[in-house]
Amino acid sequence: MSIYATLLTITENRGREDLRPPYDAPSSLCALPAFAAGGYEVKGEYAGFMKGMDTLLYKFDAIGSDGSREMLVTYSGMLALVSNSKAPPFAVTETRGAEQDIFAIYE
Repeated sequence: MSIYATLLTITENRGREDLRPPYDAPSSLCALPAFAAGGYEVKGEYAGFMKGMDTLLYKFDAIGSDGSREMLVTYSGMLALVSNSKAPPFAVTETRGAEQDIFAIYE
């Protein structure tokens, strides 16, 4: 089974309204320099790589004229267990109001 199919199977029962992955609270966060991108003011935080079932690596909050967005980069220990890859799997998700999307899975 592909890593993307595995992630969809894991999140399938939560429904589209809850694609935002749950993650363990990071022990500390490091603020990244704010920047502008595509008409958004973006503030980011870096949590550092930590293995676990679901851990946060980056969190970005973007505010623009059409509202706010939150983007998360998370590590999935569950995907690491079921994948054949030696590289750690990461997921990128975005929340815009009530809409949530999975953009990419990296391994």
